[in-house]
Amino acid sequence: MKRLLASLFGLAVLAAPAFAQTGSQKTTAQLITEVNANFPDQTIGAITPALARQTYLDFLASLASTAGPNTSTGLQTFTGGILASGACTGQTACIQSIPTGNEPAWFSTQSLSGTANPLTNSFFINSDNADASATSGLTYWNFAASFGGSNVKGVRDGISLTLNMVAATGNTVQQQRNYVAFNPRITAGAADSGPASYFTMNPQAFGLTGATNISEMTGAEFDFGLLTGASGPATSKILAGLALVNQGTQLATITASNTQAPFTGAINTYLWIYNGSTAGITDAIHFGTPGNAGGFPTPGGTVIFSEVGSVANFVDVSLLTISGCAFKSPGAVCIDGSGNIATGSVAAILTTTAPPVSNTGFLGYLFTNVSQFGVFPISGAPSFTAAKGSIGLDNAGGIPYYNSTGATTWVQLVGLSASQTLTNKTLTSPTLTGTTTSSGQFVETGTSAPASAAGQAVIGGTLTPPTLTNTGQAWLYNTSAGGGVLQGDGSVSDLSLLNKNGSVICSVATASATWACGALSTAGTSAIASITATASGGLQVGTPTGGDKGAGTLNVASTIWTNGTQGLASKTCTINTTNVATGITLTITNGLITGTTTC
Repeated sequence: MKRLLASLFGLAVLAAPAFAQTGSQKTTAQLITEVNANFPDQTIGAITPALARQTYLDFLASLASTAGPNTSTGLQTFTGGILASGACTGQTACIQSIPTGNEPAWFSTQSLSGTANPLTNSFFINSDNADASATSGLTYWNFAASFGGSNVKGVRDGISLTLNMVAATGNTVQQQRNYVAFNPRITAGAADSGPASYFTMNPQAFGLTGATNISEMTGAEFDFGLLTGASGPATSKILAGLALVNQGTQLATITASNTQAPFTGAINTYLWIYNGSTAGITDAIHFGTPGNAGGFPTPGGTVIFSEVGSVANFVDVSLLTISGCAFKSPGAVCIDGSGNIATGSVAAILTTTAPPVSNTGFLGYLFTNVSQFGVFPISGAPSFTAAKGSIGLDNAGGIPYYNSTGATTWVQLVGLSASQTLTNKTLTSPTLTGTTTSSGQFVETGTSAPASAAGQAVIGGTLTPPTLTNTGQAWLYNTSAGGGVLQGDGSVSDLSLLNKNGSVICSVATASATWACGALSTAGTSAIASITATASGGLQVGTPTGGDKGAGTLNVASTIWTNGTQGLASKTCTINTTNVATGITLTITNGLITGTTTC
């Protein structure tokens, strides 16, 4: 029986027709649906060879053909990368190797319309947590080209970026008409483990060992200009060779560059530094390496040098508000914003010119808007016309002249001793301003007191005590009978004794004869709140009722203590004894017996 069934199965197979089935290209979702439909569960006879073949053929048709070109409408992910080996022939975008010739390895053409994505072509590295310390760093994108050989001719560009505006745009806002061919950017979004430096660009140019015949090595070159027929507004900064614009949170380098033809017109701005932020600029232009004493320029070099030419103003800062120095140099030389000149030591002017004889050429230094008013170096007596008050410094005679008439009359000043020391000189009513320092002794012998005036501090000799009639005065003098006298007049106190902190220790109230002190101490151990020695010779402790009780009296404001025992409080008591017929009454006030009866 088994042999009969096998024979019948073989005949059935031989009799089965051959089908020329083909597959269709489908999406992933369509293939999943087809698999679920053609391979049902637990259904006898539902899965046929024809359905199985069709599913396999559709899978094959949906895979990329190795014969190419292949079309894919979805985003493809290649975990193993792409290895190109063919050539680009007519495609709008392709990647290939270059087996022969100079065909491009990467080629792409695009036409954008409608609303475009701001990132038309993008390369992203979404995260980086790799340790590259062993290789001294990590380069995300590296484009390298090597050239050389006897057949090399013509210039080479490592990377060429070109942005062409070929027709008028629909932009109506000025900020939207900023077109940038190259816009590098670096951002810092978190604090680093230590002070970090961020560089938007770091162009480098090096001559390696063995490189000779180098005519120029430039880290960055900006070429700019306008071709014939191009123009801009009169205030346009399009001819700025380098424009640094600080917009608060963004620093952009904007250049107008065109290397197709040389530009021979006038340059508006070679270097334009514009600060659009209220934070300000610390150093607009900084030469040299910070902290490097031997930095830029090299000794004997020049920081700013100009070739032969003609300008109206070499440096013009007249529109600036300058709080410090408009010009500052070593030696504390400073020209401030008001035109004042300060030097740390010596101001050397006209150091290559000798003082002229009589100075008929008016060589000198003029001041103010008065004609010929100034200081003139001379050699010999002057005879020229100058403004009245002008000074002539005579290098020949050594004694200067001053002009007394505003014409040709000059008067020579009286010379002093070489040391210019005032020895045994008499100064009559001098006025001294500022701080006066004396290394000797100041002896005052005057006997005439000036009139009382507010704001005076008078030091006199032997005087008759004056009556001070204005507040805000202090006098130090002596009298024949009373010796040294300190006298004052103030709105609160006439005299005050202050400590180094400016706190009042003792004072005499205005027009008072009482010397009041905040605290007195005995042997520096016990403090008494308030003790007043009165003018009559009495003594008050605190502020007792009745005040001054006369010479030799003591009036206290509270109870008297005797060796640690407090006196009795104010009260009246009656004492009876067996030997006295009537009682004796003692009146005690604040510890003192102030009256008695029948005693």
